[in-house]
Amino acid sequence: MAHRLAAQARADLDEIWTYIARESGSETIADRLINSVTNRFHLLSNHPHLGRARARKTSVVACEASRLARTSSSTGWQAPTFGFCALCTAAAIWSRCSAVSRGRTTNLGALPIAAFGRIIVPNLENSPMNAPRNTQYRYLETHKIAGALGADVEGIDLSQDLPDDVLAEIRAALLDNLVILFRNQKITPQQQLNFARRWGEIHLHPFMQGMADHPEILEIIKTPQDKKNFGGSWHTDQMFSPQPAMGTMLYALEVPSAGGDTMFTNQYLAYESLSDGMKAMIADLKTVCVGDNGKQHGGQSRAQRYDRQMAHMKVKEPGNVQTTSVHPLVRTHPETGRKALYIGGHVQHFDGMTDEESEPLIAFLKQHSTRPEFTVRVRWETGTLTFWDNRCTQHFAINDYPAETRIMHRITVRGDTPF
Repeated sequence: MAHRLAAQARADLDEIWTYIARESGSETIADRLINSVTNRFHLLSNHPHLGRARARKTSVVACEASRLARTSSSTGWQAPTFGFCALCTAAAIWSRCSAVSRGRTTNLGALPIAAFGRIIVPNLENSPMNAPRNTQYRYLETHKIAGALGADVEGIDLSQDLPDDVLAEIRAALLDNLVILFRNQKITPQQQLNFARRWGEIHLHPFMQGMADHPEILEIIKTPQDKKNFGGSWHTDQMFSPQPAMGTMLYALEVPSAGGDTMFTNQYLAYESLSDGMKAMIADLKTVCVGDNGKQHGGQSRAQRYDRQMAHMKVKEPGNVQTTSVHPLVRTHPETGRKALYIGGHVQHFDGMTDEESEPLIAFLKQHSTRPEFTVRVRWETGTLTFWDNRCTQHFAINDYPAETRIMHRITVRGDTPF
């Protein structure tokens, strides 16, 4: 059994070796990585008590992946790249471990999987509809709400100071589902801010004023007197910034009796479903993203539009904050390694092209990226906090409640420079 499993694993690893060598440009590093994990697999597959428990086997693989990822500083690779390859390799071993014959488990020095998060495997075959799926967790439960993205998360009280291992599972759920919902939460602005700060530096909106007592929180209000709503077009938050928002947390304080939903779209699927020819054509394109894009609004500035149609949203001058940035059209997620289409309402034209030259392709990609099969529609309830990953999604706040009020508290977390 052990020899057959080892041969099967070696075949899997050979396929992944080709991928790593191509991405890293170094056959030496790739071969060393593969040999290291293969040797460890031989030891594990011959262990007489390697059991069937999924959590135990996953922990073994997580240990090996973590050990390999920690060696990245000596290889000259960027840590996310090397760690991604290590996880990729270890995942092949785990898939073969699931076939090991039954037996009692013993402690081989494995660490809890929560210390590392879930194992994420890249789509080597570029399957166009390979949407992320839920996995097993120790501290929470997830329930998918659509086929493409989105899940309800149960078992978490966001008013509490959550331990690091619980936060690691929330991160895993976010990476797996792109949009996660925490229902029936009762949190103060300070508690929401405390939770957001666990994820990184807060990203202040350069054009919008925050709350008086909590300037990091943007209070989004629409009343029956307002004609327009905030966020009422397809976009990804803060795309015009040099380091756009990694994620957004939106908490519902008051919602309409019906309507006021938010739609999200999976930009992994938007990219993966493109033809090979289109992928090749857009691979090196960059977009110019503008924060106050008057060209799309009849020449009106944000201040002019909001003053006339959204009286409760207070605009401020950005000062010296950069609000026009150039980003790759195809973005690589820094944590999963997957490629996503990075487009939205802030895109004005391609870098090095005119608006007229850019418009036909931009229009196609915007329409393509919001196809119904890529989307989920989130229905709000008072006390719902929705957390989404701006690096691989777009969203659209639907304005279909003209006679009612909707009040939300929004916090955005600063991300990294897209690549």
